[in-house]
Amino acid sequence: MSLIHPPAGCGLTQQVTYPAVAIAVPATPSSLRVIRHERADSDPMMDLSLFAERRFSFGILSGVGSYLVMFGVLLLIPFYVERGLGGGVARSGLELMALPLMFGLVAPLAGKLTDHFGARPLTVSGMSVVSLGLVVLAHFRPGTAGMVGLLALLGVGLGLFTSPNNAAIMGSVPPRQAGMASGILNMSRGMGTALGLAVTGLIFSVSGGDAGGMAAADHAFSVTALALAGVAVAAGVVAAMRPNGHLSDARLAGVE
Repeated sequence: MSLIHPPAGCGLTQQVTYPAVAIAVPATPSSLRVIRHERADSDPMMDLSLFAERRFSFGILSGVGSYLVMFGVLLLIPFYVERGLGGGVARSGLELMALPLMFGLVAPLAGKLTDHFGARPLTVSGMSVVSLGLVVLAHFRPGTAGMVGLLALLGVGLGLFTSPNNAAIMGSVPPRQAGMASGILNMSRGMGTALGLAVTGLIFSVSGGDAGGMAAADHAFSVTALALAGVAVAAGVVAAMRPNGHLSDARLAGVE
């Protein structure tokens, strides 16, 4: 709520950018030191050699993009509903429910379809659906009915992507490294969530969302939705670049 209704004299840019810079500056050299240490350690906490497997590294990268888009949308819609359409908190919350509901319905089915079609066609199709839905949102800026329908479409696309992508990631590593791979997968989810909130808020603010008025909010919404569509396209391209494989391998390394 403090982001949607920032304190007087403090725009969203200041709320997001300054803390991000304050954290990123000291964190960068620390991260480089951790990477050097992990590479030299005989028993690393995070085995960076996992990223040499393209199915793993490309899956993690595209997964970060998908979570960035998901949580970016979850932040963006309340901005638009409350600032652009003049709706209340209850309305934005009810409209947002369409996305997680469809996600919850589609994701288990997508996991089963992975056994028959592999992960790559489902992940690419899912991100294609998401990017298309975001472009339509940006162009038409619909009211309640259209918004709910398009959010449901985004939920379908994200559901098609997430389960097959997770299966491909976990299937690309040896069983003895499954725990470490699972930890990296969860870390990527957290990274995507944080990036989605920060990047979406920043783009909305820089695009004029802090200026006040419905026209400014409409413009900022369209720009931000198109930016998220670009991220979805990039995630789909990365997912399409993974090697093909088959489920015949006992450790599911060929889940693609």
